[in-house]
Amino acid sequence: MAVQEIKPFSFSDDEEVITDLKPLDTTQEAKVETYSTEKKESTPDKPADVIPTEDTSLEVDDDTELPNILEILAKNQEKPSKEETVSEVSVDHKAMAKYLIDEKVWDDLEGFDELEITPEIFAELTKAQAVQQINKAEQDFWDAQDEATKQLNQYVKAGGKIDNLLESIKEQRDIESIPLDTVEGQEEIVRAYYESLDWDKKKIDKAISRSKDDDELESEAKEYQKKLLEVVNEDRAEMLREQEAIAKDRQLKAANFNKSLRTAIHSDKDLVDRDKKDLEKFYFEFKYEDNQGKKFTEFDKNILEIQSDPKRYQKLLKMIKNFDAYEDKAKTEKTVTSKVITFAKSNAETLSNIGSGELPKKESKEVYKPFKFK
Repeated sequence: MAVQEIKPFSFSDDEEVITDLKPLDTTQEAKVETYSTEKKESTPDKPADVIPTEDTSLEVDDDTELPNILEILAKNQEKPSKEETVSEVSVDHKAMAKYLIDEKVWDDLEGFDELEITPEIFAELTKAQAVQQINKAEQDFWDAQDEATKQLNQYVKAGGKIDNLLESIKEQRDIESIPLDTVEGQEEIVRAYYESLDWDKKKIDKAISRSKDDDELESEAKEYQKKLLEVVNEDRAEMLREQEAIAKDRQLKAANFNKSLRTAIHSDKDLVDRDKKDLEKFYFEFKYEDNQGKKFTEFDKNILEIQSDPKRYQKLLKMIKNFDAYEDKAKTEKTVTSKVITFAKSNAETLSNIGSGELPKKESKEVYKPFKFK
């Protein structure tokens, strides 16, 4: 390898130039091992001995082709990862639904064979089946109860107060709990029956004494106990019928009210069609559901939020307390605002004079006549 002479440089022209430089020792260069593209043979026990040294220049033959690192990186990026090689599993929702129905996990559906079950429909169907199973379990529970408990459930569902019917059920339990295998129990039942007929105490005592003498107290007690239970059950059934009638009337009134409200919304001249539809959805469309499955409209949600905030609820109270006056005030403010805006647009100069302290000029009553050209 040829030795190149290195000339020193200087920052100043006056500085003495050093020319006494010794040539490099070529023997040191021989000690440096150069890199070659030739592969050294290596064994599993002894790897190839290639150790780069600091400040060592790499010598490569001109005919040697180095690998293109960009191509290698590109090829590595093109290789799919394990996650990418896993294909998506195709789910047959129709077959899955049929399997659940066949296994009695789901209830059968009308027109199932013709129904196209997409993932969205399958999700909705899953929710509907869950609700169906809950309702079915609830119905099975009530079917297993006695008649009094069933009536209590129906009474509450119809909007009745549970305490009203509990008193009747307690009376039934008290009558059933009186033992008929003792004289005291038999006498208590007979006395209670005669009291229900408004007999006075003297008459009741005489009748019981006669029944004892005739050895008929036990048989009369059994008969009168049944009659007392029949009366209690009939009274409770009547209470249930009345409450169901009240609930039906309430539903009818609610339906009529909703119909009238829709009519009022769509006949409001201050609203455009889009606002009318939005207002109708705001009150009637169920958009929310709580953990118990109870559904709420946007109106219900807003009312609940206002009720939970004392400051907002106080504003609602003020508005409701003087609702008609509040509405008239809102209309008046709207009218006044509209007039002010109109006045401001048509009398900008007059308003600017008022702001500067000048009196407004008197409006001319002369009617403007446009020019007429020949």
